[in-house]
Amino acid sequence: MLLRSLFLVVAGVVLAASSPAQTFNVYEGELENGWQNWSWCSTDLSNADYVRGSDSHSIKATYTAGYQGLYFHYGPFASGYFSALSFYINGGTKAGRSISVAAIVDGNATNSVDLNSYLVGAAKVPAGAWAQVLVPLSDLGVASTDRIEGFWLQESTGSSQQAFWVTDVTWVPTAPPATVHIAVNANGHLQTVSPKVYGLNTAVWDSGFSSAACIGRLQEAHYRSFRFPGGSLSDTYHWKTNTTDQNTW
Repeated sequence: MLLRSLFLVVAGVVLAASSPAQTFNVYEGELENGWQNWSWCSTDLSNADYVRGSDSHSIKATYTAGYQGLYFHYGPFASGYFSALSFYINGGTKAGRSISVAAIVDGNATNSVDLNSYLVGAAKVPAGAWAQVLVPLSDLGVASTDRIEGFWLQESTGSSQQAFWVTDVTWVPTAPPATVHIAVNANGHLQTVSPKVYGLNTAVWDSGFSSAACIGRLQEAHYRSFRFPGGSLSDTYHWKTNTTDQNTW
C-alpha cells in the first residue's frame, strides 16, 4: 500500500455526544487525583463520626479561630471543562454555619460567596444530616479560560465555630452539546506533509527484514525512518555488541 499522499475527502461531519462527561473528584472517603490538604484550620480527613452512603470516612473540620479555612489545593487545571463545585456538608451537633466559598485562580481567591445560598433543598446546614452544596463557577467569578488551583471554605464571622463535616467533593463537568457540527474544507491547502512522518516499526528477530522483497516494498512505500530494534527488546539491546541480553540476533 502506497503511503505517499494523504487525502481528506470528508466534506462535513456530524458527531453525536454519546459518552457522559466525567466528574473530577477531590474527596470521596479520601483525597483523590493528587489533591492536597492546605487547610489552616483543624482537619481530620479520616473521620468516621458522620459518613454518607457507602463512604468509610468524611472530613471533620473545626474553626478554632475566626477566618480559618478548609483549603484543598491542586495545580492547576482548566476550568472550561467544569460548571460547578459540589460537596455535601453535615453540621454535626449544630445546625447552621457562616462559611464563605471561594476558588483559587493564579494564586488569588475569586469571588467569595455565602455557602448557605447554594444549599440544595435546605435553608441552612442541617444538624446530623447531609445537604448538598452546589456552587456554579460563574458565581465564583471563574472564567472558562481560567486555570483553577484550588478552593476553600472560610469562616466568615471572625469567631470560632463548632466542627462540621464535608464529603463527596467534586467538580461538576460542563454538559456536552447533543450534537457537534464540524465543517471541513477539503480543498484548503495548509502544508505539505513531511516525508519524515512515514516510518515503520522493526524487530531484531525479523529474519526477512533485509530480504530483497522487503527492501523493495519499503522503497515503494517511501519510508524514511525506522524504529529499531523494535519494542521492549530495545530496552536491553546493545548497539556495540549487537546483542539483546545474552542473545545474538
